[in-house]
Amino acid sequence: MSYFKRFGDFCAGFAAFSAILYVFREFMEFTPKETVPLLEKLKLFFSDEPRREYRTYLILIGLLLLSLLISLLLHRFPYLSFATSVPPLLHIMLMYDAGLLYERPMLYFVLGGVHACGCLAECIRRDREDRRRRAAIAADLCGLVGMGLCGYVLRITPTIPDVPYGELNFFERQMYFSAAQADLTLFRRLLILLAVTVALRWLLRDLYYLDAALAVGLFGYTLYHFYAKAFPFFGSMLLMLTAVYALSRVVIMLSCKPKRAYGSDDPSKP
Repeated sequence: MSYFKRFGDFCAGFAAFSAILYVFREFMEFTPKETVPLLEKLKLFFSDEPRREYRTYLILIGLLLLSLLISLLLHRFPYLSFATSVPPLLHIMLMYDAGLLYERPMLYFVLGGVHACGCLAECIRRDREDRRRRAAIAADLCGLVGMGLCGYVLRITPTIPDVPYGELNFFERQMYFSAAQADLTLFRRLLILLAVTVALRWLLRDLYYLDAALAVGLFGYTLYHFYAKAFPFFGSMLLMLTAVYALSRVVIMLSCKPKRAYGSDDPSKP
């Protein structure tokens, strides 16, 4: 495991620790309207009563710790740690976009980004040693995360208007006021486009320049519709995801050699 990978893991742990300290400080300062036992105070703190929403921090802490745990325990499979480093970044973006990242938002962006970079860099370092496809698989898994997000939106959006607002979770509340008239065409297209890019990578294997070109084109497509305000919700999350996806494909193209050289059956030839 490289020093940069270890530093990235440290950044994930530090980000989780910072979020824990912030929530703990806010909890100690929280004063309910009536004197209640500690456990009841904790329940009220993570309810709709406080002036701020703290439940989203619990999700962030959980995602960061899960990514850190997988990165440490499954260090032989760095592509898995890269895949689990993407959801915390997306959640940080969603919290920031919703105005729920109350203190030092750039700290979480930087630390989460360094953690993801460290996981991808570890894939690339090991690929350069044996010309395997860990980094390409890591990018594939990033694409699958995007497909999962789009699929979740397509499945859950039609049901949201029929559910009382108070019974919705954090993600569903972000869709509540736009769900009834939301146009989900872009989510369907992105789901299909991500699936196509991942499928082509598996079929063509080592055409990293083609993977990069398709991913950059997908990012451009998302960027255009984001600034056109065509996304009813989660536009910033999808923009970040396609940016990470495109950047990872470009870095792989520039850093990794194919497992088998073109025009040769000998994988040892450069």
